[in-house]
Amino acid sequence: MFAYFLLPIACFYVGKIYEFKRVWFFQLFLLIVIGLFLCGGYMTGSDWRQYEKDYTLIGSGGAVRYEAGYVLLNKVFNELGFGFWPFLILLKLFAFISVVLLFILFSKNYWLALGLFLSFNAYFMFIDNPLRNLMAASFLWLAAIAFNCGLLFISILLVFLASQFHLATLICLPFIGLGMIGFEKTGKVFLTIMIAMFWVVFSNQSLIMGSAIWVLSLLNLSYVPSYFFDPDNLYTSGQQFSVGLFLRAILFFLILLNREKLTKDNSAGEIAFNFSLIYLITAKMALTVPILGRVSMCFAPFFWIAFAQSTIFIRRSYREVLIILMLMISCVTVFSIISSSYKYVPYSNYLFYALIGDELDYSFRSKYNPLESPF
Repeated sequence: MFAYFLLPIACFYVGKIYEFKRVWFFQLFLLIVIGLFLCGGYMTGSDWRQYEKDYTLIGSGGAVRYEAGYVLLNKVFNELGFGFWPFLILLKLFAFISVVLLFILFSKNYWLALGLFLSFNAYFMFIDNPLRNLMAASFLWLAAIAFNCGLLFISILLVFLASQFHLATLICLPFIGLGMIGFEKTGKVFLTIMIAMFWVVFSNQSLIMGSAIWVLSLLNLSYVPSYFFDPDNLYTSGQQFSVGLFLRAILFFLILLNREKLTKDNSAGEIAFNFSLIYLITAKMALTVPILGRVSMCFAPFFWIAFAQSTIFIRRSYREVLIILMLMISCVTVFSIISSSYKYVPYSNYLFYALIGDELDYSFRSKYNPLESPF
């Protein structure tokens, strides 16, 4: 349980201590530890139960109603003789490497960005692990890197690949377009008014769900989950206010104040700013309709990149206080996440059981955390 707290704290510490930042092998070691922790989760999480059944079904020639890219990947790994858990861990490692590359290439202050991402987003994405969403997000992160390098065709191709892993990418398309077009000529006052208007509009659950269904119907998709049509479903029935979203709004105000410095002669800074704004808007949508949090999570790394970069432009004494405050908030957030359900504690890692040669059966694994978790 304490590892959930120690990893973000380590990121904050390494980001602060200049001597550690110069020692590349120490940084690499910490990234490997974080990667193995996030990607090796065994009896934690929830979605793996169905994905494991589907992996076996696809391997035996059965059909599942998933996106073509994800099904193809299942078939390829089955043909290569991989078991489900090596398959799952390799996919999560691909996602982890993608987001780490994004942080390193887009931010000089990437350890702070990674620490905040761990605290607020990564445990849901990698431990609870909505796998298809995570894969789609990975391709979008790589698309942003390609776009920043001027590789427009590759960027479009990667966005297309993302859509082959989760239909939520299609709902993201208007926001991706906005993020690529940019807001560099838009004034701060206008942006503030625009955000406020979006927040008011996106407080309407029926409007959000109707718009999502309209986009999916335009694309003539044969499979739309039934909960899209049920306003009282757990996935679609949300709330109007949260402390976490209010905190993000305050942090975005800091990003907005430093926008000129963040984006001046810096295309990566422009992309990070644009998508941090998109994240704030989609996070409000996700609060109203929780299932759309899987849209919002694609843009989360950009928000933390923009915030981490913005702290560079603050007076040092203020920056120290702000980072300590964010560390405290991060610890509270981590506790809130891991104590919210059985999915995080107790933590177990597949690699440990693989090393000792102990293959636990599905029934035991499926029941373990719900029975043993204190939460």
